[in-house]
Amino acid sequence: MSIWTNVLGVIRFSDEKFIDLSKVFIAEDFYYKPIRGCNMPYGTEGSIQWYSQKEKVEYSGDEYGNEVAIYLRQIVFYGDLRDFEVKDCKIIREWWKSIPEKLGQHCWIRDAVLNVRPGNGKRFTLTQKNMKDNGHII
Repeated sequence: MSIWTNVLGVIRFSDEKFIDLSKVFIAEDFYYKPIRGCNMPYGTEGSIQWYSQKEKVEYSGDEYGNEVAIYLRQIVFYGDLRDFEVKDCKIIREWWKSIPEKLGQHCWIRDAVLNVRPGNGKRFTLTQKNMKDNGHII
């Protein structure tokens, strides 16, 4: 019998450059479409998946009086990782910790939460407090 780890979370962030998230989060579904370079935690049938939608655009001035667009965005993470046990959850913790660095210096994380429920262990929740602070966590 397989052990499944269920993952669900969201990150809200501001983005000055409207970065291409498909280059930041490379997900994979091994069963349907293998993708090289997957950088998300994964089980035997695929990785954590994600989607993002631009919320809105705000404009503000920079220190030189130029108008700057700020994109308010969110990323939703979800997945059912097959054969991913509680002992493997350190991989999810390290991945979560690295997200601010992956987003880069033009993004500010406003709020973040990830709920993880290993099939053979206790549920736990990660927040922005569990991320490595690169000076861009609000």
